[in-house]
Amino acid sequence: MKKQTLFFVCCMLILLFSTPVYATDSNEYTLVDLGMKISLPSEFIVFTRDIDANNPNLSVLGFTKEELTSLMCEQNEYLYGFDENENNDIDITVRMVDSPFVDFNLFSDTTLSIMATSLETEYRNAGMTVIRHEIYDHS
Repeated sequence: MKKQTLFFVCCMLILLFSTPVYATDSNEYTLVDLGMKISLPSEFIVFTRDIDANNPNLSVLGFTKEELTSLMCEQNEYLYGFDENENNDIDITVRMVDSPFVDFNLFSDTTLSIMATSLETEYRNAGMTVIRHEIYDHS
């Protein structure tokens, strides 16, 4: 398990099918159905569900495209990145989880913060370190 993990637990929506993800430039990734963009430093190796089967970085993880895509779908991950210069100690994962909640705009920021803190505890129990969480405001 990585020493430090940063989870963007900002999107917890009901999702029953794959969400297309594509890179708009070398550092910015757009998760279309999530209505979310994420920019990562250029030294990050980034994987999305639509990774090219010939991507040379797949060998870094020791996966084929099919294996990585399957794992990402199984874990509800849409983006996984790590800093190639930090001996893989820093990870960024964008994950969506099913939720009975339809509209998080109905919750106060306080309630959302309490929910995020609860999730941090779950991640800690799984051996991960959450560096920070934030409320992502969008329409």
